[in-house]
Amino acid sequence: MAKKPTAKRASAKKRAGTKVGTKRRTKSRAKKASSAKKRTTRARSARRTLKRVRVAGEKTWKALKSTTAQMVEGVKGTFGAEQSNNGR
Repeated sequence: MAKKPTAKRASAKKRAGTKVGTKRRTKSRAKKASSAKKRTTRARSARRTLKRVRVAGEKTWKALKSTTAQMVEGVKGTFGAEQSNNGR
C-alpha cells in the first residue's frame, strides 16, 4: 500500500512569508552597507582627531608666540639698559 501524499501546511505558511523576506537585504548588500557605514565612521573619527591635533597646535603656537615675545622684550630691556650705561 502506498502512502497518501499529505498537504504540507508549513510550506504554505512559508510562501506567505516570502513577501516579508524580499524586503530584507541580501547578504552581499548588507555587507556593502556595513562597510560603507564603517568607512564613514572611520572618516568622521579621523576628522575629529585631526581637529583635536589642530586645536592643540594652535594653543601651543599661541603659547610659544607669547613666550617668545616676552623673551625678546626681556632681552631688549637687558641690552637696552647695558647700552645706555655704556653710552654715558
